[in-house]
Amino acid sequence: MTESSEKRYNDRKVVENIMINSIKKPIKLPIEQKHTGKGNPNAVFGIELNNRQKDLLEKLSEFDSKVIVDKKSVNMADLSALTAHTGDEFALFTKGKNRLIIHGNSSKE
Repeated sequence: MTESSEKRYNDRKVVENIMINSIKKPIKLPIEQKHTGKGNPNAVFGIELNNRQKDLLEKLSEFDSKVIVDKKSVNMADLSALTAHTGDEFALFTKGKNRLIIHGNSSKE
């Protein structure tokens, strides 16, 4: 083995050891800690939908129905409320100034 290839081999081993050791360490700051726990996440259950959410649910009345809306007219809190109200999942995709929302299936299945 040449000196340069031996150095590359050793460098690779160092990197592998760093990766292996980092995988074994516990995660100290999980993603959930990015946001504080202020508020009650279960508070959305049993609460009546607002007019905007009712209108959105009317447009997304059944599984696999789709609607494109202005980006500012709907947010993830609206989808959370719809999921709590229906028990169904909803997907949200954003492109430019528009959002595509898809009514998924029941999260209970």
